[in-house]
Amino acid sequence: MQLSANNIEHILLISCALYVFVECFACARQVIAAERGIGKVPTGFRNKLSLAAHQKAAAFTSESAQSRLVLAFAVLMTTGHGLTYLTALFETLTDNTLLVQWSLLVSIMGLMVVVSLPLEWLIRYRLRERFGYQRRSRKEWFKRTVGISTAGLAAALPATALLLILCEVTGPYWWLLLWMLYLAWLFWRWRLS
Repeated sequence: MQLSANNIEHILLISCALYVFVECFACARQVIAAERGIGKVPTGFRNKLSLAAHQKAAAFTSESAQSRLVLAFAVLMTTGHGLTYLTALFETLTDNTLLVQWSLLVSIMGLMVVVSLPLEWLIRYRLRERFGYQRRSRKEWFKRTVGISTAGLAAALPATALLLILCEVTGPYWWLLLWMLYLAWLFWRWRLS
């Protein structure tokens, strides 16, 4: 499997564009639905929820959906041959193709954590705090979020190394292996949920 940084970058750009399109469409639908029902409490909640509480929840839903668009557009702003420069850097350090590819993936994952952490704080913590829905302190939230990110990286790093090795071993049929693993993951998620 010979993936160049240019090919990976094109795949990433297409994926980012699709992600932003779907996120924008879902956001528009969610905001329209929230604003359409803001005038009255839904039938099942009339005895449990006041109109003011329902309007507050609808405003939170609308702002939450719109704030996720910031993250979607931040994903698109990561373009610009950064992967090519990173690959060139790693290729100067080693001739091992697997090590270069793994280092590239590790760098991308690390950068995603660094970029997404402040955005997640604004979207997940600050917005909920402003509406009165946040129960954790800032310190607790930060500690938990960093712990989850660290655990995710600790699980992803050996998994990506193994996946790259398996793709290298399977040769031209690497795509079939990835599809089988992806379908197994989807089945596993479906059975767990």
